[in-house]
Amino acid sequence: MHSGNNIGKMKQKISIIGDGIIGKMMAIALHDLNFDVSLFHDQKYKKANERYFSINLLSKYLFEEYHIWPLIEEKSINPYSKIVTWDDLQTEEVLFESRNINQCELAYVISESDILTAIDSRIQKKSIKIDSMNILNSNTNKYDYIINTINNKNLGIDSQSIYKTNYAQKAVVMNIDVDNSSNVAYQKFLKGQILGLIPISCKSYNLIWSIDNKKIDDFLDKPKREIINFLNSELEDKIGRINDCSGYSIFPLSGYLGKDCFYEKKIYIGSALHSIHPLAGLGLNMGLQEIYCLISKIKKNSECIDKLSLYEFQNFIKSINKKTYFGINFLKTFYCDLTSPYLRKYFLKSFNSSTILKRSVIRFATGLQTRDQISRRL
Repeated sequence: MHSGNNIGKMKQKISIIGDGIIGKMMAIALHDLNFDVSLFHDQKYKKANERYFSINLLSKYLFEEYHIWPLIEEKSINPYSKIVTWDDLQTEEVLFESRNINQCELAYVISESDILTAIDSRIQKKSIKIDSMNILNSNTNKYDYIINTINNKNLGIDSQSIYKTNYAQKAVVMNIDVDNSSNVAYQKFLKGQILGLIPISCKSYNLIWSIDNKKIDDFLDKPKREIINFLNSELEDKIGRINDCSGYSIFPLSGYLGKDCFYEKKIYIGSALHSIHPLAGLGLNMGLQEIYCLISKIKKNSECIDKLSLYEFQNFIKSINKKTYFGINFLKTFYCDLTSPYLRKYFLKSFNSSTILKRSVIRFATGLQTRDQISRRL
């Protein structure tokens, strides 16, 4: 996917705002196409505590293309081949399995620090410099395009040009210890709550617990043992007995999606373009998918960024992002806000019995559908 055919042409100067995973991957991809890339970090942007991401198959492919995956493999990778979802009404258990799409795995759980360590080694090898935003603010005119990857009110999309969703929830993230974990991810939907678990080692899971704002104070008042007892009861021994939980952090949940991906010489990807509910673990994958699509369009159009490549990128990615954003919002509403057992049972039974529909959903969520569409258009 990378080459150097732009050699001999006037290099386009590109500034990238944000030195997280998306910003650095964008810098590496453009550098390999012989763009003059400058990377900037926002000093106001605070790094979160250690996080874990489910890296889907398209994101893995992107990391492989830029020789980052072997470096990640040297660290800790926990793949899973099955997702089990169920609810508190005992309506219908839904299984998503890698064999449904003829793959070995559905996703790979990797810590943010391990991903960044691998990416940083490539950044250093390519001598891509990272500067402060203060330097960019005084030199914006010298860049052909500015790519923003972070959610910054001063740099982001106009508030009138986005879809917004107030999830009225906070996410509690913690690690839980069990006797033995497996290569299975779990998700249980409760009234006003969602419990999502991904394996991070042979004896632990990362729990993303979405709780309605009106219930969050009840959680904060509970002692650890009471939280563990609650989780053991709700998870019904599907992951075995929980022995301990630790290191929790809390952050508010809100959703937004930009209606446009660029304006004049500003391009928006990653958190600058969207934020979605974490129930499907697709947030980071959406950003990496945008990089894959944008680079593909640039390569198609003489390996330069122009209005044609940007319009093609926008038309393609807008459709995918809208399906993801509104699809996730539908699931959250369907499970957490609709209480009709009959409606849920009918819908889920129909979904479970449709091999074609289930395969289509899995291919979309893993990014395989996007990769195939891009390949057919090149």
